[in-house]
Amino acid sequence: MVNKNIFLEAQTCLTRGWYLRSGNPHISLTQADQFRINEGIEIGKMAHALYPQGKLINEGSNINNHQRTQLLINDDSVQVIFEATFIYNENIAKADILERINGKWHLVEVKSSSASDVIKDKLIDDLAYTATILELCGITLEKTSLLLVSKNYRLGMDKKDFFVEVNCTEQVNKRRLHFVSKLNGTSQITGMVDRPEPKFIYQCKACDFYVNNCLGKNVDNPIFDLPHLNEKSFNKFSEEKISLVNQIPDEYKLTQPQKTVWTAVKNKKQSIDKDKLKQLLEKIIFPAYYLDFESVSTAIPLYQNIGPYQEIVTQYSLHKFSALNSSAEHFEFLADYNKDDRKKLAEKLLIDIGKDGSVVVYHAQAEKRFLNNLIKAAPEYTNELTAIIDRIVDLEEIIKKTYYHPMFHGSYSIKVVLPVLVPEMSYKNLVIGDGQSANVVFAELARGKYSTQEAETLCKELRSYCKQDTLAMVKIHEAMIALCRN
Repeated sequence: MVNKNIFLEAQTCLTRGWYLRSGNPHISLTQADQFRINEGIEIGKMAHALYPQGKLINEGSNINNHQRTQLLINDDSVQVIFEATFIYNENIAKADILERINGKWHLVEVKSSSASDVIKDKLIDDLAYTATILELCGITLEKTSLLLVSKNYRLGMDKKDFFVEVNCTEQVNKRRLHFVSKLNGTSQITGMVDRPEPKFIYQCKACDFYVNNCLGKNVDNPIFDLPHLNEKSFNKFSEEKISLVNQIPDEYKLTQPQKTVWTAVKNKKQSIDKDKLKQLLEKIIFPAYYLDFESVSTAIPLYQNIGPYQEIVTQYSLHKFSALNSSAEHFEFLADYNKDDRKKLAEKLLIDIGKDGSVVVYHAQAEKRFLNNLIKAAPEYTNELTAIIDRIVDLEEIIKKTYYHPMFHGSYSIKVVLPVLVPEMSYKNLVIGDGQSANVVFAELARGKYSTQEAETLCKELRSYCKQDTLAMVKIHEAMIALCRN
């Protein structure tokens, strides 16, 4: 059957819709993916609590759920149905909340997205697909709404204050007319035995299937490796049958960062501006402090006086070097996950980081945001924390301006740069090996998911991951100095 996700993804790429419907290959969920799903389930339960008279459809199979839905639809005493299931030909839709209003129905889709002035097209499409199937099954809709998360909510408030209802009836009705015309074709093509011929489109860049199962398989340096490649530029390349970086003609107009990537790929070797690299590295003043933060952000707040999706700094790692190649001192802080511990974190950081020397970070935009986050939590330390911001030197920006290796494949992420410049270092053996997993682990610790022993072990792993990030910066710095000398 074609569900909402398959249908909507197929509107962008029928091949992707086919992959999703066939279930082969299977897309494995990350720890962060599963956490978001679990939060969505909890938010759904909170929404159900707003309708105490509601009836939940939970009969097992889709066919049984569909049949149970029809029985409740025909029972005038039933005013609200949760997970009402509808099947039209090969299409299936489930309505989060279906409310009877004067003989007609109000469709409500519950989303974990936060409410804002502009409702994203993706949310409208999501609601419109469900509305389309319901109308084709004979359900007359009086109103269609999104139930979104209010950023004004705080723990202790009524559950209804967690949500903001947005009437989307007009936008949905316009979109439904388009969707009706696409249902049969989408169902037919995604249900074929053989995979439909894929097209090279801008959305391939973020597709789970592109590299291992589709057009990107065994392809080195696609034009997606070009930095800041927008859809307009991609379409221009596509019109000229250019899909690889090394297919770009010499006279083609590129930005300087793109030119750097093109040169390295064309020459099949690293591209480096040694003079500029040396000049920028000399801006790092010793003692140098290599700093990395981690944070947590959840839809359902973890602590009092924290709003949905409000970012909370949870830990830092700090390597101090009095001079390059000297012995390192390491400092760290991991917050007490039972409370918002940012003030204590800020106080410890100010002791550890000193008042002189550069503060070396990787991707300064994030680290500055974290420091400003601490300023909001501990405004009495505004001057001291602002002084740290003023000392920041961004190692990522230095690399972007002076160095590129074809194995970067268009990314300057520390996880990509490290194995190229420092092949003996890796994140592979870490239990927690990325920032999203660190975010999830801390959130689950705060929600009491783990036993005391498990929590102690995971806290050690959180410290190890953050420490690896700052040590990686040190080693990358050393590698860049070696490049200048070679």
